[in-house]
Amino acid sequence: MCGIVAHLGTENSIEIVLEGLKRLEYRGYDSSGISFLSHEKKDLELFKREGKLENLKEVLSGEDRESEVCIGHTRWATHGKVNDINAHPHRFDNISIVHNGIVENDGDLRNYLRESGFEVKSETDTETFLGLLIVNQKSSSSFLEAVSKSFKQIEGNSAFVILNKDTEELVAVKRGAPLVCGETND
Repeated sequence: MCGIVAHLGTENSIEIVLEGLKRLEYRGYDSSGISFLSHEKKDLELFKREGKLENLKEVLSGEDRESEVCIGHTRWATHGKVNDINAHPHRFDNISIVHNGIVENDGDLRNYLRESGFEVKSETDTETFLGLLIVNQKSSSSFLEAVSKSFKQIEGNSAFVILNKDTEELVAVKRGAPLVCGETND
């Protein structure tokens, strides 16, 4: 079963997200990944791997990484094969995204994106939503407006968490699918 964990705060978000993903392992999954704003590189980084969370941790080992914002995902394939390309998060330029649920009109939206000049590289419906977001940014006055426009175009129950490097925003949006947000005053 898919799981999303995200963190925004003063502690190292990467460690918190990885621990959260570890706590979701009992639900079953076929791949995992994280994306974060890197302090050191001043860039949006993405790491994802087929298989167990240990495969992802292995790729991350050997280098100290810190971030105050990170999104992570464990995936149970519904669209596309189990491989690194279809694992979440998905990224385009300065936006990363994770998703639980199903975009029921994925096929129609892929055709629309192709006609709009956006190339979907994975077999996932998640990247279809990311494509909508990229296309809608061109005609939107803000990132949040583009998220709202894109979300209105999809059918089905879904929860998305989106990380935008340019605006340093972490946005969550859902319809029907569960999504829990919390806040602490530490």
